[in-house]
Amino acid sequence: MRQILPSFIPATQTTATGLVGSLIIALAVFTVSAAAQKTTAVPKGEWGGRGIAMTITDAGASIQFDCADGTITKQLRINKDGGFTAEGTLMRNGPGPIRVGAQGLAVIFTGKVTRKTMTLRMSDAKSGEKLGEYAATLGQTTRLHRCY
Repeated sequence: MRQILPSFIPATQTTATGLVGSLIIALAVFTVSAAAQKTTAVPKGEWGGRGIAMTITDAGASIQFDCADGTITKQLRINKDGGFTAEGTLMRNGPGPIRVGAQGLAVIFTGKVTRKTMTLRMSDAKSGEKLGEYAATLGQTTRLHRCY
């Protein structure tokens, strides 16, 4: 099909103008989407509370409970309301040997950060079963009662 253009606009200019216009629209949509989903990193450091000791870094978090250890391998980020969701693993501890090749349970960590206080909930990633809820405070040290 032949394109009919005004005689004063070359075909290449029209194509370029359309491409630039499309890019501007795409950039505007991306900017609005990014602004709506803006998140911030959870403050790094030691978080502690009854039965929980959590170390947050740029790379994720390591969590110690009285009878388990947890890991989050991506940076923990909160939305504008302070809420977060992160995938991780949980390895239950207890007396006796740990089986060779034992793998952690896939879990979903959800919670909310308000200033220096965090609520943390865990649930089984497959079944949705609730596994526990904890409160932690930034800068607080904890004495755990390990199940060894």
